[in-house]
Amino acid sequence: MNCVSLNVCGLNTSKKHSWVNEICNSHVVNFIGLQETILTRVDLVKIRALWGTSTFDFACSTARGCSGGILSVWDNTMFKKESIHCHENLVIVEGTWIRTNIKCTMFNVYAPQDARKKRELWQYLISYMSKVNGAFIVFGNFNVVRSFNERCGSLFCASQATDFNQFIYEADLFDIPMEGRKFTRVDKAGAMLSRFDRFLIFDSLLDVIPDISCIALDRRWSDHCLVLLKKDQNDYGPISLKLFNPWLQMDGFSDVVSQAVRDFSPDCNLNKCINMKNKLNFVKAKIKGWQADMRKLKGEQRKACINRLLNIDNPIDSGVASDDVMAERKNILQ
Repeated sequence: MNCVSLNVCGLNTSKKHSWVNEICNSHVVNFIGLQETILTRVDLVKIRALWGTSTFDFACSTARGCSGGILSVWDNTMFKKESIHCHENLVIVEGTWIRTNIKCTMFNVYAPQDARKKRELWQYLISYMSKVNGAFIVFGNFNVVRSFNERCGSLFCASQATDFNQFIYEADLFDIPMEGRKFTRVDKAGAMLSRFDRFLIFDSLLDVIPDISCIALDRRWSDHCLVLLKKDQNDYGPISLKLFNPWLQMDGFSDVVSQAVRDFSPDCNLNKCINMKNKLNFVKAKIKGWQADMRKLKGEQRKACINRLLNIDNPIDSGVASDDVMAERKNILQ
């Protein structure tokens, strides 16, 4: 059971599409919940590209104007959907985790800013949970902190924290301790930090999955950290070679193929069919080597960019970042 929550701050650029796809692949994600997608309509092709495979199902609440939007996507070979309920600030998916046969309701939350509306949302969730059997996993951007030390650079609202803590208590939820980072959200200027994002799970679920953990990873292209709920890691073996259309437009690809065709030497003792098979295998090996070189080059460039972002985030989290550091972070994110 690997689940991800991410306030993506707008799913309207190719770099964010690629980022979400990378998250799904690198963390072997079974269920991902995105908040603040700012999507006003559902595009099945784009969701398929985000997930990376055809074995998926989804539920969404579209944006109202230029804000909001919630999207939940899951592996339908791992989680079997029974029903969905979509609201402006909430997407609910009832179903069963197939491998463990655990009946579970997944709540993807993007809480409103208004205190009264937040209180109404907590009351609705408690009422809904009282009518449903099974376990609950509640996650997302709750737009509220539980205590004053979960906020820095902005005012702490004790009444909203009390309402939120009361909701967690009445719903019998457990706030999983988060590793990785103290704060999950930082504004563009790096002045205001908060822990808005978290996973809350039904208390009894810990008896079934005792080794579950939660970690906040890098923000990269968002103001919010990626939050990962995981049980264990799965290794599905080596990835098979695939030919992608964008390679045809990349510098060097046609030269690699042309050179491989010229370099191949057929064996005159073999028939034409076997020589053709060997020729294709030879070209395939050359493409695979080129692909590895290109992946390594792009990986180094991406790693350098991400490492710089991580180095910048450390002083921001500590509240000691200079104006030059803030400006550099803005430039990198652009």
